Amino acid sequence: MEEPLQWEIAAPLLTNRFFLYDMVKAMAWAGVIMTVLMAVLFTLQGEPELVLEMFPVLGIALAVILLLLVFVSAVVFGNRWHVRFEIDNRGISWEQLRRKHWGLLALMASLSGHPTACGAGILATTGNAGRVSWRDIRRVKEHPGQHVISLMNQWRVLVRLYCTAENYAEVMGRLQQRTGT
Repeated sequence: MEEPLQWEIAAPLLTNRFFLYDMVKAMAWAGVIMTVLMAVLFTLQGEPELVLEMFPVLGIALAVILLLLVFVSAVVFGNRWHVRFEIDNRGISWEQLRRKHWGLLALMASLSGHPTACGAGILATTGNAGRVSWRDIRRVKEHPGQHVISLMNQWRVLVRLYCTAENYAEVMGRLQQRTGT
């Protein structure tokens, strides 16, 4: 039985190509879903011509969401995702680490009375953790220049491991040993 491998890292957000890619992908999916829903609603109301008129509103909504994501990433998270990873016999787990002043930020945000600030405060205090079992991993994609490893199932990224320069080779070794890749 192998000893668990654990490490903590503060991965960049807005200067991280993986985070930016995932954010753009999420925004694109949100746009597609919102467009389809609005098209169905307008068509059911007998006003399909309004579908084209909704695009500026949709663009504004997506821009506001994007600005909120940038604000939360930059101001609330300080452009860093503080996380602890662990590789053990069951799989890979991660846990977002709380920064000391997030509780104060959340309190100040909720006292402001602004829904945007309240949402950012709630996001800041919400714990983020997860686990991927070994049987769920189908592919391991290496990004050695950035010390990042993407763990994928058959069609999507399950989690990205942000490693240090010092532990990247050891993490890859454990993954190769477990997944056979």
